[in-house]
Amino acid sequence: MPSRRRQREVLVADSPFIVTLDPCPEGGFHVWVPSLPGCHSEGESEDDALEAIREAIALYLDDCESTDE
Repeated sequence: MPSRRRQREVLVADSPFIVTLDPCPEGGFHVWVPSLPGCHSEGESEDDALEAIREAIALYLDDCESTDE
C-alpha cells in the first residue's frame, strides 16, 4: 500500500513550521510549507525531503528579510 500525505513540524531558526509531505508515484517525496506560498522542495527519502525543505524555508525567510516583507 502506497504512503499517504502526512504533515510534520520542522524547526528553522528556532521557529516551528508545519510542512506537508506527499509521496511521488515515481518515488521520493514532494514537500511544501502551507504557510509560505511557493516554498516547495523534494527528496529521495522523507528525511532528504525534510532536510531540503529546511534549506528552502531558510532561503525563503532570508529573501523576505532582504526585501522587507
